[in-house]
Amino acid sequence: MLLKIYKNSSNRGPGNPEHFPGEYLLLRTLVDLLPDRIYMKDLESRFVLCNKATAYHAGVEDSDLLIGKMDSDFYGKESADKYYADEQRLIKTGKPFIYINERNLDKAGNEKWSLTTKMPLRDKGGEIIGLIGIGRDITDLKESEKYITQKYFSLQSNKSFNFKNILQNIIENSTDSICIKDLEGRYILLNKNHSDWLGASDPQEVMGKKDSDFLPLAQAEQIRKDELRIFYTQKPITYEEKRKGPDGKNKWILTRKYPFYDDENRIIGVFALSRDITHYKHLEKTLRKVNKQKTQFFINLAHETKTPLTLIRNYLDNYINKYGLNDDLQVISNSIRKLLSDMINYLDEEKLRRKQVFYNHKRLINASELLIDKIPLLKEIAEENKLKFKADIEERVLLRADPLAVDRIINNLIDNSVKYTDKGGEIRVALKVVKEKVVFEVTDTGIGMNEEQMACIFKPYYQLSHEKGTHQGIGMGLNIVKSIVDSLHGQIKVESIPGKGSTFTILFKKPVTQKNEEIMKEVIPAYPYSRKQVIKDIKEQDLGAGKPNILLVDDNMDMLYFLQTSLKAKYNVYLARSGEEALQKLKTMPVPDIIISDIMMGGIDGHQFFLCLKDTTEYRSVPFIFLSAKTVDEEKIKGLMEGAMDYIYKPFLIEEVAAKIQNIIKKRQEQREKDIKEMEEKIAALSKADRSQRTEADFMALCSEKNITKREIEVLSLLLKGMYNKEIGNALKIKLITVEKHIQHIFQKTGARNRYELLNIFR
Repeated sequence: MLLKIYKNSSNRGPGNPEHFPGEYLLLRTLVDLLPDRIYMKDLESRFVLCNKATAYHAGVEDSDLLIGKMDSDFYGKESADKYYADEQRLIKTGKPFIYINERNLDKAGNEKWSLTTKMPLRDKGGEIIGLIGIGRDITDLKESEKYITQKYFSLQSNKSFNFKNILQNIIENSTDSICIKDLEGRYILLNKNHSDWLGASDPQEVMGKKDSDFLPLAQAEQIRKDELRIFYTQKPITYEEKRKGPDGKNKWILTRKYPFYDDENRIIGVFALSRDITHYKHLEKTLRKVNKQKTQFFINLAHETKTPLTLIRNYLDNYINKYGLNDDLQVISNSIRKLLSDMINYLDEEKLRRKQVFYNHKRLINASELLIDKIPLLKEIAEENKLKFKADIEERVLLRADPLAVDRIINNLIDNSVKYTDKGGEIRVALKVVKEKVVFEVTDTGIGMNEEQMACIFKPYYQLSHEKGTHQGIGMGLNIVKSIVDSLHGQIKVESIPGKGSTFTILFKKPVTQKNEEIMKEVIPAYPYSRKQVIKDIKEQDLGAGKPNILLVDDNMDMLYFLQTSLKAKYNVYLARSGEEALQKLKTMPVPDIIISDIMMGGIDGHQFFLCLKDTTEYRSVPFIFLSAKTVDEEKIKGLMEGAMDYIYKPFLIEEVAAKIQNIIKKRQEQREKDIKEMEEKIAALSKADRSQRTEADFMALCSEKNITKREIEVLSLLLKGMYNKEIGNALKIKLITVEKHIQHIFQKTGARNRYELLNIFR
């Protein structure tokens, strides 16, 4: 969520306050000018926002290069592992790390030191959604400290050396407020900053006195309690407080107090250091304001989008009712319903998070009737996905809840089970009363979950796997279920075994009914989102000689069908639904003129598939285009840096894709013709010069050595004469695709990469 909010921070749209871009730009400029490192991370410890100082510390020039990355991408393993462990503990416990000294090792082993504060970042509902970190480079300070320590040990025996005077100078010139007290709370050392806070004219005025001599009694008593706790526990304490400074203005102060020991390791007092963190507090407040404004912007945008989507859906339904339904219209209809479903889930999650009440849970409903009425719809959804569906519903199970809320729970749990259960699996629904509890269960035989996944599934925007499936949502469904159950004071439990399935059990209190209390009737259940695959299977068709070859790779059947339908008139379109399938397809098809692949796929994704091709001599030169819904610049740069020809964002215009394909193939063909012409000239020159160097017997012996078949020898003989593939096909009365396969096998057997190398082998 954080990445979505901040990555598009300069966008404007419906509901975006007019003054917001200016405020954000001002904030961003101020953050970038600060020498301290300031950054935000998500729940996985990935950077979602940072300033230039953070980028410089990580060893990169642009802060955008850190977005989506982790510390392990920039720092040594020892430091990165420690940062990750500390941050995950912070996210889990909610306890901040205040002004800790961190030792940093980059990947080259260079040492740096930082004074770091990390605090949990919470949304308005109190849920931790990430962390904010602020760090100051204190490497020079550490070096100075090391130097002073060395000097101290070397000079402490020198009678002319007065270490106390040096220490006093350091304390006096510090920008922090520093003091030392004895066991009775009397000041034995302090600097000017601290005496100013107490209201004294000079540190000497404070020496030997207590806080009660300068501060209100209640404040002095609280300070004394803190110090006694330090003496008792022998542990330091840290706290933040608002203080009035010497100028009369309120300031935020961070204070750390430590036990003070003598040479025999006995506590003889307390050492306190206070620092003004007002500018950090103002920055945190501003960041929260920006976060709130951006969230409101997306809510407004979602509301504005619902209106045109509603119009599109209704006009489409009217058209279908008037002219009938076909596969193309079904794809459009399903896509619109999916978009509306995700939009409604997003808006409802925000309402629930803000505690906005939109359900009436005072109603008494017959949950059995509601579920029975939905059974035909649920069975239809299951059958569409080749799943078995069973229901065990006890009669007249009453529940005090808004029927729309209960309907939402049923739809989201069933949708979740359908999404993660393979064909041939089973979904079971049960409703019953056990003692004083109403029990609703949904069980599936799907992929299951481990304990780590079960701990996260009810968090907003969480998705079960980072590997994208064909039907991936936005991670809201189960969070909404949990929010509704909580609003009903119910309980939700999950049992799951990886590879075997999951059971979601919801427990509601059995309602206490009044005599003759009316039970709400005529509840119209909502139709669950259909995951029906309209295009169930597609085959390669209209393949013909003379047309360029394209390999399309995408795990969405509807997308493959659309691209195939749009391109098959001009190209031979070969299809694959995964990186693994694409690698197998390349073994049986001609070398493609271009490859177009989605990025987010299960198993071997688009990037991994492309890198596999780069490792081969046969396919490394084939133009490669990424087709993806990921629109962040880093993703595009990554693809182009790997060597891809182009990167096309979804949603796209098919005319744009077709134009790019045509242009790439045209340029590739022109370059190929140029290379062939140059090669033919070289071949002709070599053939003329070396015509008598190899006899027919020598030629046949070499073919036998290379295991070249009789048909391949015929193709090879014509190839060495400088004939084109099409001419060879006509001469031997075989198809062009067969000629290309024979040539491919000849290249593999001989190790040649082109005709010129082939001629050198057989001349």
